[in-house]
Amino acid sequence: MNKLELAWSTYEFYTLEITDHEYAHVQLVKEINETFPFLNPADKKSLQSEYDRQNKCLFTLYKKHLDSISDLISLNQTLVDVPPEREVDITSLITLKNVTATLMQEMKVYKKEIDELFG
Repeated sequence: MNKLELAWSTYEFYTLEITDHEYAHVQLVKEINETFPFLNPADKKSLQSEYDRQNKCLFTLYKKHLDSISDLISLNQTLVDVPPEREVDITSLITLKNVTATLMQEMKVYKKEIDELFG
């Protein structure tokens, strides 16, 4: 497998992983919002631990996704024999990178809000 195909495979892998983890994250936040007022302290602590674990995992996936996008940008700028089916406008990749970075920042803000909720 050449470098470009490996970079695309890596990007696709992290994209799928993020999709799964974002869905799980939304479900967990929904659970927190629906059950938090009714939970005893031990259950709140358990739910907070689960949220922290999931948040950390998703944040790590976003970082790896950023790295994979950076690799694609670099390879698309340096390779002279990019197959037509793998040619991507660099500005689109940069935009995707910016969106991912914004999601990471929003996750930090949301984590702070969840931490304040749990006290």
